[in-house]
Amino acid sequence: MSGRIARFSKQALEPVEETGLGEFYQRYFLMNVPTVGKFGHNITPTEKIAYVRNRGGVNEAFEGRWGLEPHWVKSPDKAMGLWHLARSESAADKPAFRDAIRTARCVVPVDGIYEWQKVGSDKQPWYFYRADGQPLLLGGIYAQHSWGDSFAILTTEPNAIMVDIHERMPVIIAADDSARWLAPDIADPSLVSDLMHPCPPEWLRTHKVGKAVGNVRNDYPELIEPLEEEEEPES
Repeated sequence: MSGRIARFSKQALEPVEETGLGEFYQRYFLMNVPTVGKFGHNITPTEKIAYVRNRGGVNEAFEGRWGLEPHWVKSPDKAMGLWHLARSESAADKPAFRDAIRTARCVVPVDGIYEWQKVGSDKQPWYFYRADGQPLLLGGIYAQHSWGDSFAILTTEPNAIMVDIHERMPVIIAADDSARWLAPDIADPSLVSDLMHPCPPEWLRTHKVGKAVGNVRNDYPELIEPLEEEEEPES
């Protein structure tokens, strides 16, 4: 998985009866999800966006820095090796991740993700999103420090829609499985290992996008629009 995501929907701020996304958030999470963190069409690691964790039996959104700062980090200036991704298959064995995968699992709700496909010596970006219009719930792990929260997104093997584009993809949690994934009392990772497999390919849609997304300074809605094949220049 590459390090770019899109998170731009604020529809849940509208009355629930007027938006399916509002109903979605009301059902699964507290309604503060669309009021927390950065919104944009080209979000990169180290930026602060919303992630959802369980606090006192309630699933609630908090702002977290994309790039896990493990428990042993004692000050923000020491957090040099930020992990924005973590392999789900080995997370339970890695010192940076093994505590979090047991008791600090989270989801990161986003509108879509970008992946880059190698085409000879070139790379072509693709945009992935839910076929049903719901948010992608990326499975993650988080850490808390006095100066703020941080998280990493878990990755897994690619499914049929991803395999020709990238060798890894994010863990994507079904909304109906979110309560089990977020439950802090499920401390045995094997009890949620079934949720860390590639999601069914029919969940996703994808299309090529322009290379402008490769520039972190670019952040505008047109980045997710399907590429017109004659487009070549990078801006």
